[in-house]
Amino acid sequence: MIPSLVPPAVQVELLSRLLHRDLSNKEHQTNLHLHYNITYPGETEIAPIEGGTSTSSAGNSPEGNGVLSFFEDDPARVVYPKDPAVHKPLTVQQMLNKKLRWATLGGQYNWTTKEYPTECPPAFPEDVASVLHAAFPQTEAQAAILNVYSPGDTLSPHRDVSEECDVGLISISFGCDGLFLISHDDGKGCEIVRLRSGDAVYMDGTSRFAWHAVPKIVPGTCPEWLADWPLCPVDDADTSKYGRWKGWMSGKRVNLNVRQMTVTDTHT
Repeated sequence: MIPSLVPPAVQVELLSRLLHRDLSNKEHQTNLHLHYNITYPGETEIAPIEGGTSTSSAGNSPEGNGVLSFFEDDPARVVYPKDPAVHKPLTVQQMLNKKLRWATLGGQYNWTTKEYPTECPPAFPEDVASVLHAAFPQTEAQAAILNVYSPGDTLSPHRDVSEECDVGLISISFGCDGLFLISHDDGKGCEIVRLRSGDAVYMDGTSRFAWHAVPKIVPGTCPEWLADWPLCPVDDADTSKYGRWKGWMSGKRVNLNVRQMTVTDTHT
């Protein structure tokens, strides 16, 4: 456990790159992709016809590649479900405020099959990997889960055992405090640690495959300097393109959980 490893300015920059740029990368899957035809800012959504699936066409975004942030999008824009009989349409505001629970970077872990796809994964963001390597050179960032929590959300006890190697896991916290539970080696007890924004956890050695969970997000604990994100402290809410989202992070905990999927030459 490394308290306050990530300085405030770096936290803000990392969040901005992860949630503005990487969330809008079409190669990065989210929990919503299974049930929704996710379209991106700058695309035109076409509603499903007679129970069919929705489609999209390229709009104002350069080359229709989703380079705009969802936080620049129209909050009232609708994202349609693959099966309207099962799921209701979502607005972008509903998606960002509550429904978005995770996104994957690099290796696209399948939470249904508990496996990584066999095809070549998207490249892990180089700038994020560089920051992580400076603090944790033992681990090559190849895949990550970006968890987005609201107060009341939890993460059930689990072990990370899908990777082919036992190189340490990196976990970075942003926003509200979270209670982190990790089991003892003998399985007869556990420790509960309160993780704050900027704290890091490195799970290596015997802890690499330990059972762990997040049983509680503590509301009202986001640092003041981060609470207004995506607005920066110097931004004017009346003129900023993110003004309508002021205070979004005040009710969120974001966790970047990074792992190495396979053994590389530097670890053989």
